[in-house]
Amino acid sequence: MEDEHLLLIYRSPVRQWRRTAGWIADALAREEKVYCTHRPGDDVLARLTGGTAPESVDLARGTRELLEEALRSGRLELLDAAHRHDGTGGDHRALRDRLLELVERARADGHAGVAMTADEVAMHILAPDPAELVAHERDLARLAAGQRVRLLCRYQLDAGPPGLLTEVAGAHGGVDDLLWSAQRRGDRLLVCGEVDAADADRFAAVLAGAVREGVASVDLAGARYLSAAGIAALEEAARLRAGQGGTLELTGVPPLLRNALEAVGLTERVPALISAAPPDGSCLPAEELAEVTQLLLKAGSVAEVLQRIADAALLLVPGADVVSFTLREEDGTLHTPVQTSPAAGELDRVQYEIGEGPCLDAVLADGPAFVESTGLADEPRWPRFGPVAAGHGMNAVLTTALIPGPGPEVAAGALNLYSRGTGGWDAGSRDVALVLAGHASLALAGLRARDAADLAAADLRRAIDSRDVIGQAKGILMSRRGITAEEAFALLSRTSQNLNVKLADLARVLAERPGEVDLPDG
Repeated sequence: MEDEHLLLIYRSPVRQWRRTAGWIADALAREEKVYCTHRPGDDVLARLTGGTAPESVDLARGTRELLEEALRSGRLELLDAAHRHDGTGGDHRALRDRLLELVERARADGHAGVAMTADEVAMHILAPDPAELVAHERDLARLAAGQRVRLLCRYQLDAGPPGLLTEVAGAHGGVDDLLWSAQRRGDRLLVCGEVDAADADRFAAVLAGAVREGVASVDLAGARYLSAAGIAALEEAARLRAGQGGTLELTGVPPLLRNALEAVGLTERVPALISAAPPDGSCLPAEELAEVTQLLLKAGSVAEVLQRIADAALLLVPGADVVSFTLREEDGTLHTPVQTSPAAGELDRVQYEIGEGPCLDAVLADGPAFVESTGLADEPRWPRFGPVAAGHGMNAVLTTALIPGPGPEVAAGALNLYSRGTGGWDAGSRDVALVLAGHASLALAGLRARDAADLAAADLRRAIDSRDVIGQAKGILMSRRGITAEEAFALLSRTSQNLNVKLADLARVLAERPGEVDLPDG
C-alpha cells in the first residue's frame, strides 16, 4: 500500500525541489488536483520548473512543460501560506476546515483525487505553535486516511525546536530522507536505503516517533547500509520500546548487519529480538567486500570514506568492538579523524599523549604491517598503555598500517580495531583489515593527488608504478607457486576481481608485504 501521508526530510533545497517536482508530476498523471502551499514571495514556478531562481531544478524532459501547462489550466494551484493562515489564528481545527473546503472544491470540479504539499516554512506560518503544528499534521494523517487525499510534507534538516521532528515523523505513515526511507505498516516499520553517520539523528527521530505511535518491529531487509551511529539509534528505539513494557523486534536483518548487532551486544543491553535466522552457510568474504566497495564508491569525501570503512570493519571483522583511524601529518602530529565510538578516540588519544601503543608502532616509517595483541593488560610492549586499555574494557587490538604513498608528502596512518574479547584475531581478520586499510590508503592518496594540482604527472607516475608493481607481484607468485608468468597474472586477475580491488592495488600489497599475504589457489 502506498503512503498517503509522506514526510520528506531534506538537506539540499535543490534535491528537495527536484523530488517535489517529480511528486507533483506523478499526481498530475493520476489526474489529481494539486495544491502547493508556499512561503510568501517564493517563486515556486521558477523552483519547480528550473527557471531563473538560484536553486532551480534540472528536470527531466517533458516535466517542465507538464507543470507549466498544469499551472495555466488550474490543475496545479499555488497557495500563499500567509493567506491560508488569515482567519485561522494557527488553530489546527480551523486549518482542517480550510483543507476540507479545498478538497470539496476539487472534487466538485471533477478531479479524480487531491494531492497537497508544503514545506516546513509554510507549515510554521500556518501553525506557528509547535503543538498546533503537530496537531495539524495528525489532522492531515486522518484526512489522508479518510478522504483519499495524498500529502507530501517537506521538512529541512534541523528545522524547528528539538524534538519537533520526532513528533512530526510519528504523525506520518512514511518518511523519505532521499538516501533512506521508512514506511509504517501497522505496528511494523520498513527501513530501506543507506543510513550514514550524518543521517543518524534524523533516523533516531523517525524511530522514536514510530515507536511512540505503537511500532513494535523494524524490518531491515531493505537496509543496504547502517552506520555505527545508526545502530545506536536502533538501541535507543529499543530502550524506548522497553519503557513501554515491550520488546523491539528486528526482522529481515542482513548478515553483515546481524554480525554488527551481535558484536556490539545490542540484545544484551536492551530488550530487542533479532528474529531473522542466519542464512545457510556463510557469506563469501569476496561478496561482503564487494558490497562494501560499492558503498565506498558512493561516498562524497575522504572523511566519509574513512567513516564508512570504520563502520564496515565493525561488520566484517569478528570481534571488533570499536574502530578508529590514526593519521600522522607531515609535522609528525597524530590525530583521530574518524571513530565509531568515543572509546576508540580516547584510546588513541592516550597513546598520542604517553608516546606508546599500537597506533604509534604502526605509523612508523619502518614499522610492521600489523600490530596486534590479545592480552593488553599485561602487554610488555606498552606497559603504560596496556593497563589503560584494559581499564576501558579492551583486551585485544589489531592495528593495520595504511599503505604509504610514493612521496614524503603523503601522511602515514593506521586502521585500529579494539576488542573486548580474548579470542584473538585469525588470518581472515587480518586479510579483511588489510583490504580495508588499502581502501583508506587509496582515498588519502587521491586527496593528495588532487591537492598537488598536477594530475597529469600523477597519473603518469601511477601508471608506471602500477606496471612495475604488477611485475614484482608476478615474480613473487612465480617463485612461491612454481607457475609461469601468464599463470601468475591470471591468478592476480581472478583474485582482484573476486575482492573487487584494482589489480595494481592488490599487486602493490603483495609486493610490499610478500611474507604476510597469500592468495587462494583459485
